[in-house]
Amino acid sequence: MKAYVVKGFYRDLKPATDLLKKRIGEEELIGASMGFLYYPYWLINFDVKVIMILGITKTYDGVYLMVDGITGFVGYCSKPDIVTEDLDEERVLSLKVLEDAGLNGAKEYVKKTFQRLKKLTMLKEMEITLVDKLVIYKQFWLVRLPDKKNRKVWLLLDSVSGATQFVVPSDIGMEVSSAR
Repeated sequence: MKAYVVKGFYRDLKPATDLLKKRIGEEELIGASMGFLYYPYWLINFDVKVIMILGITKTYDGVYLMVDGITGFVGYCSKPDIVTEDLDEERVLSLKVLEDAGLNGAKEYVKKTFQRLKKLTMLKEMEITLVDKLVIYKQFWLVRLPDKKNRKVWLLLDSVSGATQFVVPSDIGMEVSSAR
């Protein structure tokens, strides 16, 4: 399947493994197995026009948000560097958040947070205009660590930021066999 994918330094096995060795130690990785999958997000770009009580108007172009394509969680982001790639569908998690839900969630998030984010006082009105929207995917590495003390937790590595987090695979909506 053709899809937009966020570029990341840790998308290849060697940089990902090197980072993990630094984070958790080489001995923890002995006997570990690694696989990756692609996680869906809505990337939404708004222009936001604010009108203050005193008549001052300001427009913020290129307000980017990412909406988690499974949970609907919304957050601001910078414009990611994306490429078009052919993805193995068996490695792609299914998009659960429909377009309308993603757009509405993002718009509500801007309404609730933008004034504080930009430190706008005496706001009279806010106009939010959709510029663009698309589904993008981020690659995540799943590391199954050796079974010590009946540990059923995996390590998740974000291939873009390099952030790591311990997870239970069922918590992110996947079967363990999906990450090869």
